[in-house]
Amino acid sequence: MRALRTPGLFQLKGLKMLLSLGLLFAALSLGRCIPLQQAPNRSKLLLVSFDGFRWNYDQDVDTPNLDTMAADGVKAKYMTPAFITLTSPCHFTLLTGRYLENHGVIHNMWFNTKTGVKLPYYTTQGISSWWDNGSLPIWITAQRQGLKTGSIHFPGTKAKYQGQEVYKKLVEPALFNYSNETNWRQSIDTVMEWFTVDNLDFITLYFGEPDSSGHKFGPESTQRKNMIKQVDRTVGYLRQRIRESGLESTLNLIITSDHGMETVLKTDEIHLRTVSNFTFKDIDFELLDYGPNGLLVPKEGRLEHVYSVLKNAHPKLHVYKKEEFPKRFHYANHSRITPLLLYSDPGYVIHGRYKVQFNKGEHGFDNEAMNMKTIFRAVGPAFKKGLEVEPFESVNVYALLCELLGITPEPHDGSLEVTKPMLREDTDDGNGNGNGNGNGNGNGGDGNGDGGNGNDNGNGNGNGGDGNGNGNGNGGDGNGNGGNGNGNGGNGNGNGNGGNGNDGNGNENGNGNGSNVSRCPVQYRQPAAEGSRAALSSPELPARAGEAARGGSPARSISPKPRRRSRQPPAQRRPLPRGLPEPRRLPRPGIRSSSRETKPGNTLPAPSAAPAAPPAQGCSKGCPGDHDTHRNVTIPSRP
Repeated sequence: MRALRTPGLFQLKGLKMLLSLGLLFAALSLGRCIPLQQAPNRSKLLLVSFDGFRWNYDQDVDTPNLDTMAADGVKAKYMTPAFITLTSPCHFTLLTGRYLENHGVIHNMWFNTKTGVKLPYYTTQGISSWWDNGSLPIWITAQRQGLKTGSIHFPGTKAKYQGQEVYKKLVEPALFNYSNETNWRQSIDTVMEWFTVDNLDFITLYFGEPDSSGHKFGPESTQRKNMIKQVDRTVGYLRQRIRESGLESTLNLIITSDHGMETVLKTDEIHLRTVSNFTFKDIDFELLDYGPNGLLVPKEGRLEHVYSVLKNAHPKLHVYKKEEFPKRFHYANHSRITPLLLYSDPGYVIHGRYKVQFNKGEHGFDNEAMNMKTIFRAVGPAFKKGLEVEPFESVNVYALLCELLGITPEPHDGSLEVTKPMLREDTDDGNGNGNGNGNGNGNGGDGNGDGGNGNDNGNGNGNGGDGNGNGNGNGGDGNGNGGNGNGNGGNGNGNGNGGNGNDGNGNENGNGNGSNVSRCPVQYRQPAAEGSRAALSSPELPARAGEAARGGSPARSISPKPRRRSRQPPAQRRPLPRGLPEPRRLPRPGIRSSSRETKPGNTLPAPSAAPAAPPAQGCSKGCPGDHDTHRNVTIPSRP
């Protein structure tokens, strides 16, 4: 039997040292009471895109839910997409804040100029090399900074970026009905589950309408108008589910789109095959029959000939060498762009060898054309209420998303200053306190107030306007309390002088100062960057006028007033088709509190079954043919 061994001297010293170190670390941790990593107190964010929602689609249809959202939050007169105005490129600009020549997603279709292979919209969604060009979408940036993100059907969702992918995602199947309202509501229910059960921070949600209806039936059609009603019902359902999920006070909601829609003209068409002295034998690669856009690679030694022949082939056709393409488009400076680029004026599509385009509506046109403009709406705890802002470019949305999520953005081409006037400031309804002999700062509606100085402890609250404030301090028993400063008026400085209080054996004096800094969102205008296009002051300006690329813009409050049937410039208004009744007008809702509850009897109607659409004619997102039925076709170069 072995004798039990007692610990030696060195073993005892080692145990004591370990115990001492453990106690030391415990004491330090208790003293600081700070975890190693503390999650910031941030709101959640939902970005929703309704593909092809033109800026004025809500003007000839009653949209009570969109109107209420605008009254509860922020609405832009319109938003200018990036060029070219196609689905994947414009959505990736929203996700990265980069123009197309910088993020590299220059088309809906993957293509290879050497082999002549072109892949349609749906197939291209899964080719990571097409999307992963060094510009990280906000999903990956947010995840790298500790957030959890998700995406449903949003362009770019399926790809991997530097080996990473979206945390939770749903990708639509190859044959997918983008118009089914029941599917839409199921997607919304999934989003609410991801926010509440899986605790996601940021989700993108995509709907393929009213793009499909605009393509098939035209932007002025009854079918498109009915689809806008479906969109509006969906917005109402979405906001109802946000309330039911208890997210109204913690979720910021942005509803936007990628581009607008233009009616296709069927007279004096552009058909390259009929151009005198032009032959496709001089072309090595072509990407044509895709609305108003074309990419050409002439054979060696034939570039100048092809360029000279096509340059003046049609008054509505614009042909450029890559290096001469207009810089304002921010499009041509990328290795994927071919030596020759083509685009046509609004309403005209470019036919190549044969006429295979039969859509009644198209996009892809100049992003300065009014019918390419789209929508921007936002509501939530971070946004002001009842505010309408001037137009801005979609490249600026990314910086806003990063600000709302509290993350550091990647390099981008936009500016937070453009959208910052939409946001509430933390001090809009706040007040500040100062203790000891310090100053307390309080911020009211539009001003800043400084609290008082006490000899012992002074607390000052400032409730601001834009003018002068007076503060009174009442002392007692060695404690001085600063006063409240209230001010009205314009921009200026306010001073508050404290009062004197007597209590018992002690006298205390408190002095309060109020200073005001006007935030006046109604009159806010950020100077436009030097060399940028001047901002539009009204959407009624001529169709090809542009707005400032970087500058902010004035904003105004939304007030209930009668709705006009159309806010298009007079030259672009189209009468209602003969025989159709004038759309019924409903009064615009006033400004409502974002915390209102759904009243009994105000439940949303059940979704109507989506009508069976006739066979598609023409192309929307895929190569020749509709994206709903031809998305898996591989198109080799034609002989």
